[in-house]
Amino acid sequence: MTNADLVEYEDEPGTELATIDANRLPISFVGDPEQFLEDATKQAKVLKRFLEKTHSVVKIGPSEHVRVGGWQFLAQQAGLTVGTSAEAVTLEDGDTGWKGHATVYRGGDKMGEADALCLRSERNWKSSDTYAICSMAQTRAISKAIKGVLGFVVVMAGYSDTPAEEMPRPGRKQSAQKKELPGTTFPDIFEPGVSGPPQDKVVSASSQQKKKLDVLVGQLRQKEHVHTEHLYQAIARMRDTDYDTWVAGAKSASDDGELHWAPLRDSLSKEEASHLIDRLSRFEAATSAIHEESA
Repeated sequence: MTNADLVEYEDEPGTELATIDANRLPISFVGDPEQFLEDATKQAKVLKRFLEKTHSVVKIGPSEHVRVGGWQFLAQQAGLTVGTSAEAVTLEDGDTGWKGHATVYRGGDKMGEADALCLRSERNWKSSDTYAICSMAQTRAISKAIKGVLGFVVVMAGYSDTPAEEMPRPGRKQSAQKKELPGTTFPDIFEPGVSGPPQDKVVSASSQQKKKLDVLVGQLRQKEHVHTEHLYQAIARMRDTDYDTWVAGAKSASDDGELHWAPLRDSLSKEEASHLIDRLSRFEAATSAIHEESA
């Protein structure tokens, strides 16, 4: 121990000076801890409103986990930016995939960093395109890196600090999805190219329309007259867009690489929703009539 390692202090008037090891001094917090807590609480409240508004939370088991968009919003709140990179990897057991790397910055200062993998051995990614696996590796790294800096704010907001993209997904029942579409009756009731207002004046479907669609889709799914692919095919026909390309993009954007009704519903314009409600209502009535005749 050198003289530089010693700190002298006077315990009480009239006592002898004592020495302590400077390396064992208590941690010195930056700024006012009470103010820090108040600021973090405000950030957590704003984050929670954002997550609820954008549906950026996934419930997996008993916990709710924040999607990458929520983590990125939190980083923006704190004045942080994130840089990413990725590289192809082959593990010792022969498994292949991509490793993403993310670095969190404030100005020119590095605040944290993290690595994350996305591998073909994962159930939901074994048959995915290479670009989708690469993208997910970077997505996981982004959430993980921001978690290392601001994970406590997510916990304060009432959520798990494990990002949604890092959580394993349970197997889904296949009754809601079919690769082979049974016949053409359902798709044929939709015409391509629904006319509507210019793109910059499109109005999103109302909450009432979405609720009505949920009821109709639920009824038809229960009877196994409609599957998720049917619905995506119908909207692709409405928009006169290439079905295979659109579905590939939707699957790559999904956390588990599968199609889901909710994102499709939320993407509908008011006119598209109205058109779909009309067609599904007629289809539901037709299937009910056929069932009654055969009973």
